[in-house]
Amino acid sequence: MLFLADMPYTVGAYHQIGTNNIVMNRNLLDHVLGTAEATTEANSFIYSILTHEYLHALGYIDEAATRELTYRVSRETFGDTHLATRMAASNPWQYIKQPQFGEHNLQRPISVVRDFEPPPFGYIS
Repeated sequence: MLFLADMPYTVGAYHQIGTNNIVMNRNLLDHVLGTAEATTEANSFIYSILTHEYLHALGYIDEAATRELTYRVSRETFGDTHLATRMAASNPWQYIKQPQFGEHNLQRPISVVRDFEPPPFGYIS
């Protein structure tokens, strides 16, 4: 399940160990969607963050190993020059416009992203 929560801009998302939950930073998502110069920039950032957290959900707990695997998956999926691969190779935050100090709102309740992942179709019995 994917949840959106207001967090400081230094946190992209997190996975709650032992669950299938990923909590993505709504403040950061809103900022990226509102300031990205191209859809590719926003999508690459979101892809990089969510791929990293999906790998945590699959059991990759070590942060350095998860970053390396995120890079490998991105490179094999999109190639060496794609923005998502470059973000995964270094730091996704260096590719987005930096938010202004105090810009985020920390008062909205956590929300569920409905229909983020459809119900399983029998591929796990």
